[in-house]
Amino acid sequence: MLLKLPLVVCSRKFVSLNVGRNIFRKISRDGLQISSKNTFVQHYQKRPFFLEHLSLIETTRSWTFDSKCKQDPWKPKDVHAIVQVWPQFYSIPGEASKEFETFC
Repeated sequence: MLLKLPLVVCSRKFVSLNVGRNIFRKISRDGLQISSKNTFVQHYQKRPFFLEHLSLIETTRSWTFDSKCKQDPWKPKDVHAIVQVWPQFYSIPGEASKEFETFC
């Protein structure tokens, strides 16, 4: 840890995918809505034709998006990543609860 070396070496990459509702907008302290920077989910919604047959999980697993690269921002990954999806639900929330809409 003192040398800032990785404690674990793994041949696979891990990718976190946040699919919660709060990733689509930010609210400032004044209560005014400000736009957040684009997330992978938002880029996925505008994905090119050749990726339309892939689900969100499969796209996250096997493709990267780089907004700095204007000509070809979508690149295939050499090795498939392991996707961690957030928020995590351990059971289906009841339809009357606030969590049910997020779950859906």
